[in-house]
Amino acid sequence: MSATNKSSNLEIFAGVDIAHLVEAELPSVLSLVSSSSWSRVTNKNDITVSKQTVNGRTAFLTRSVLPFAFSDVVRAVVDPKEHKFYDSAILSYDVIQTLSDSESYKADIVRLVSAPAARGMIAAREFVDARIIVPIQDGIAIMQKSIDCGPVQENNEVIVRGWTFPSGTIIYRRKDGTTEVVELVNTDLRGNIPVWLINKTMPTVRCSLHTKLFEYLSNASGSSSSTSSSEGEGDSE
Repeated sequence: MSATNKSSNLEIFAGVDIAHLVEAELPSVLSLVSSSSWSRVTNKNDITVSKQTVNGRTAFLTRSVLPFAFSDVVRAVVDPKEHKFYDSAILSYDVIQTLSDSESYKADIVRLVSAPAARGMIAAREFVDARIIVPIQDGIAIMQKSIDCGPVQENNEVIVRGWTFPSGTIIYRRKDGTTEVVELVNTDLRGNIPVWLINKTMPTVRCSLHTKLFEYLSNASGSSSSTSSSEGEGDSE
């Protein structure tokens, strides 16, 4: 197990304990994702967003099927460097501490700052989450849950700290070669944000994310195909 700390203000966490706390939530998250209690909010371009009340909060579930390789989708979702290329809803997304980096079990601490939304009516929010990435049947689960900690930035930036309740993205291999992405968002943005505003804004934000993911992978696939084609033409001369 490695413990790479990128912030002097972030204490060294007990990686095993944090990872196990998040992993313990995996069965309940998988059960929630497969629940029949979701109420569909929107279905646009084959991207479905549903909502459900979970412990007094509104959680959102987004599903989409992408015509791309499982490994490419996983990399785009898991790697913050790639994620930032297509997710306009975030200002920054970084791994601030690596807890485990084995092939079968990855765990880390991530810091995400969401961009202002609803024309500025919802200000930027900071989330500091423990994240695990583990294989499941027919796919992979990326689980996140907020942790209690002090400031993780050395500057004087003041951002409201939001809270992520057990959430995650489940990515499934499909028999037809496509990849299904199921994203559960169960957060408390904190601050004085009207519930109606969250309910109105979140479906649009989630749908946009999956659309941008599709476009990002489409462009990457196109670039890869063009490169391969060019290389092939060069070899034939």
